[in-house]
Amino acid sequence: MQDLKLLLYQTENRVLLLTEKYNRLVDENKQLKENIAALKEEINILNNKNKEQADNIVNYKLKTVIEKQSTRDVKLKINELVRDIDACLKMMDE
Repeated sequence: MQDLKLLLYQTENRVLLLTEKYNRLVDENKQLKENIAALKEEINILNNKNKEQADNIVNYKLKTVIEKQSTRDVKLKINELVRDIDACLKMMDE
């Protein structure tokens, strides 16, 4: 009878410890998911800023090119810029 009481006591303690550990892990999981969501939002913001800056660079380069070069040269420069943009977008997707 004494052995059964001891066994029951040990089992109750283990259940309590497991319950506490489970609750801690649930809280930690919730915090990690919130961190992931915040980081994803930050990534989206940075990607948008990156795209805006790329557009600004292209516009600036086009403006500079148009002011200084002939139509043929402008077309060649535009093609080069489009290839550069494509390469940048490809790197962003990776």
